[in-house]
Amino acid sequence: MDYTLENGKLKIEVSDAGGALRSLVGKATNREYLWQGDPDIWNDRAPNLFPYIGRLYEGTYTYKGQKYNFKNHGLVRYFTLHANHTNQELVFELQDNEETRKAYPFRFLYKVRYRLEGGSLHITYEVENQDDKTMYFGVGGHPGFNVPIVDGLEFEDYYVAFDEGIKPDYMVFSEDFLNAGTKPYDGLVGNRLPLTHSLFDLDAIVLEGAGSFAEIASDKSPVSIRVDFPDMRYVGIWHKPKTQATYVCIEPWSSLPGRSGVMEDLEEQPDLVALEAGKTYRNEWMITVKE
Repeated sequence: MDYTLENGKLKIEVSDAGGALRSLVGKATNREYLWQGDPDIWNDRAPNLFPYIGRLYEGTYTYKGQKYNFKNHGLVRYFTLHANHTNQELVFELQDNEETRKAYPFRFLYKVRYRLEGGSLHITYEVENQDDKTMYFGVGGHPGFNVPIVDGLEFEDYYVAFDEGIKPDYMVFSEDFLNAGTKPYDGLVGNRLPLTHSLFDLDAIVLEGAGSFAEIASDKSPVSIRVDFPDMRYVGIWHKPKTQATYVCIEPWSSLPGRSGVMEDLEEQPDLVALEAGKTYRNEWMITVKE
């Protein structure tokens, strides 16, 4: 089921399937900014990622000597979440259950909150550790945005802008789309990543040290989409490889995918959140539309 929230500038729709954003419309122009899915290219729109980002070697990790399996990007996107709807906020919750514990042996309450403020959508992840042991996880977003944003422009008219002066590192993907290490990234022109379809032929551009925002913009139009992620360590830029897809994902992540050839131990992967029993983790990021 889809739920709607709107203010004077934006209207959003969010599904209880994974608590995923389904639509982001600017009310001044009635323009849809969110990619609407295409089964021949990428049928998703903006999945939420928890408790793991990306893939694992052989789809498997270990915890306390036991093996467990995750699908791509964890659990939450594959479950129907409980919805709470007010005029100010949409909140979607996943309580651990028998099915989640088969893949992730922790007791938790996961929430994703959506709140509108002017031309900005605030998205907050909350994870409550209801277990008697430390739990380990990552959170992230995966929204795809229509590019070109406005009619009459081409995909190549756009770029992704970052903070001035950044010198990010780049996660190298293995042939099986796992983490094969990092190296300095040399694809920026100043603080801009010019968009071309071939940019994604080897999958996502995943950066560390890329500042706190990424903005899809063009010198030929004042209309842009900005994603702020002040508390996320990584950001991925992606569309489906080797296609002419008319969208770009801006993906704020707290952690990286698993390493190629390594069956990760959940307690040892260094970039995962380690949340003590009884504690709550929060991470807020924003999408801002400039019309």
